[in-house]
Amino acid sequence: MQLSLDSKVKKHNKKANKKKVNNRKVNKIKDNNRLKVAFLILAHKNPSQIVTFINALDCENTTFFIHINKESHIIDHSLLQNINKKDNVFFIEKRQKVTKGGYSMVAATLLLLKECLKKDKYDYISLHSGQDLPIKNKYEILDFLKKNRGKEFLRFTKVPRKGWGIGDGLHRIEYYWFIDEFGFDRSYKLYEKQKELNIKRKYFEDIQLYGGSLWNTITGECAQFIIDYVSKNKSFCDYYKYTLYPDEEIFHTIILNSHFKDRVINNNLRYIDWRSGPQKPRILTKNDYKKLIISDKLFARKFDINVDNKIIQKITNRIMGN
Repeated sequence: MQLSLDSKVKKHNKKANKKKVNNRKVNKIKDNNRLKVAFLILAHKNPSQIVTFINALDCENTTFFIHINKESHIIDHSLLQNINKKDNVFFIEKRQKVTKGGYSMVAATLLLLKECLKKDKYDYISLHSGQDLPIKNKYEILDFLKKNRGKEFLRFTKVPRKGWGIGDGLHRIEYYWFIDEFGFDRSYKLYEKQKELNIKRKYFEDIQLYGGSLWNTITGECAQFIIDYVSKNKSFCDYYKYTLYPDEEIFHTIILNSHFKDRVINNNLRYIDWRSGPQKPRILTKNDYKKLIISDKLFARKFDINVDNKIIQKITNRIMGN
């Protein structure tokens, strides 16, 4: 029996509507599965390396937030001016003068985290120096994070730990350090005087101290927890303002004394050579290429275009398919 034209139209519309509903469901699933990653960059030199890092990871899933040391003049460099025109690249306007080993590094990191969290919600927030490079391509990195969604990636150890700096890491916090005010040398003399006079600071009794590398990849949820904790616990932050390398302890201590500790993987996904020297960490060169490409890490540091540009070119060519 032949269907009337009206019946055919109704049948066609029913199929079309069903298809639309299914497409909406598929798109919703795709949206839910889409991973949004923010890369935070603390930089002070070599603008071309910052641009290389961004270009290697740039896609619809990624956003970049960059803090340039207030004492650095690279902010006016044409390469950075050009990259700033991209919709997913943001330079932090409020810039911090950063002194190695001082609380200023923590302050700059917090500036980045706050600006990032104000902009959008991200599944992952990955913190880097301006001398980092990805050693896997962006799709491999996004796929890894998607498969491990909800895990926090940072390198940590309990403190004290034998061989982890002066006093096995405890002297960093038990004595006053005025790195941002006086620099390391004068602060070290004051530290020695405090030891001589047996002047020690008392740490928080109910908090287990942790330390490790500043560079990490954590969930947006964990990053928000850090910002909330810092805003509610002023005395905790004030304590760290007069410690040595507080960036290597404050974030780890906050995270690992929270409910996020069960989600932490003791791996910051970065290839870093602290052992070989002469620099700490050592600047990677073309001689490290084979180690880097077989590594299971996602990123590596540190690189310097003025020391060895060939390794940067080789890694970039490999991950970008040039």
